[in-house]
Amino acid sequence: MNSLSEAPLSKIRTVAYQPASTANRSTTVHTVRMKLNRILPLLLLLGLCSISAPSAFGQVKGYGFGPKIGLYLDQGRLMVGALGEFPVAAAMFFEPGAEIIFGIKNTTRLVADLNARYTFLVRGASIEPFIIAGLAGRIDIYQAAAGESFTDTGFRLNLGGGVTVNPRSLMQPWAGVKIFFLDDTGTDLALQGGVNFYF
Repeated sequence: MNSLSEAPLSKIRTVAYQPASTANRSTTVHTVRMKLNRILPLLLLLGLCSISAPSAFGQVKGYGFGPKIGLYLDQGRLMVGALGEFPVAAAMFFEPGAEIIFGIKNTTRLVADLNARYTFLVRGASIEPFIIAGLAGRIDIYQAAAGESFTDTGFRLNLGGGVTVNPRSLMQPWAGVKIFFLDDTGTDLALQGGVNFYF
């Protein structure tokens, strides 16, 4: 009776601990690869859609334009100007601007900026941080005592950043800093802000 009762158990143990064959392993690997081949294109498509559709983050599409005001901290010089905003990609913008700087004796200083701006899209947030970098041209118009005038020009490198408020609105206030380098007038840091209107 003992030998008859143990025989089925030994067979069960043999089946339970029998390793998978090479054919079964190949079938499993093939199945996993087939599933990955189906899932990966969907993930790639989802990623492309999230990059190419900033409206999913509530960001306003279109061109922007608005005034700005600021203060260069080196000698407390007031700046007023304007800038435009032209979308290049989902979070990248071309941002040209112009400024007039006051407070330089007998001199009118004009600055033209050609900046690129990258915005960090934050889903559902009421503010969006950004960074800027670009080139700028400067022209100083000197008024001499005899009534004559002459000019001096230069180029500079811009770096900066800030935050935009209410990015889902057609009117977006913003504030930030801008520092310029490589100009023969020196290096200076500006606190600046303004409002962009989108069309």
